[in-house]
Amino acid sequence: MQYFVLTGLFCLGFSSFAAIADNESFYLTQEESVGLVQAVYLNASLTGDEKCWTNKGQVIQKNRLMLEQSEIKVYDEPLSQSPKAINVLISIAAIESTNPKGCSGVVTIEATYNEDVVYYKSRISSLVYLVNRTSIFLSSTKLNQQVLEFTEEVISGFAANVISQRRKPNVEAVIKASSFLDPILTNREIAELLLKKN
Repeated sequence: MQYFVLTGLFCLGFSSFAAIADNESFYLTQEESVGLVQAVYLNASLTGDEKCWTNKGQVIQKNRLMLEQSEIKVYDEPLSQSPKAINVLISIAAIESTNPKGCSGVVTIEATYNEDVVYYKSRISSLVYLVNRTSIFLSSTKLNQQVLEFTEEVISGFAANVISQRRKPNVEAVIKASSFLDPILTNREIAELLLKKN
């Protein structure tokens, strides 16, 4: 499988996701595979000046509500990733300047999951991007409003895309299939299960 990242855009159907459901194979483009997303780990982090961005709780709460209204379950801890359980990370690098007085920052939003590709006798781990958006902001005060509006724009677009892709027949078939009804687990739960087996 090949995956292409289009910076600043949702990844479109140049790549593929192969799914097997009820012993029947389906070919999904990467754009269609967005419809398989059922759960996300949503997190936001800041590097730099804490005075420049102070509404992390509001950003998480509003985007969490938007995702949950689109029937995407939101977790507070990292998930064992797959096409149906992904990480959505909001990263902000901010600095405060004195001349001119104000703040500047770079905001990046990524929605990703890890995929293992088998090549001969080796397994190659690759990071699949469903969203990769970056924007630069300047403000005479804090970056709060700009970050909130940008994250809402990107996350609402992502949620709308999930809903749209879910309506496609092949995506619906894969979602309904038993192989995709197994429980979504966090990394912590996977580690606990592995410990119990040992």
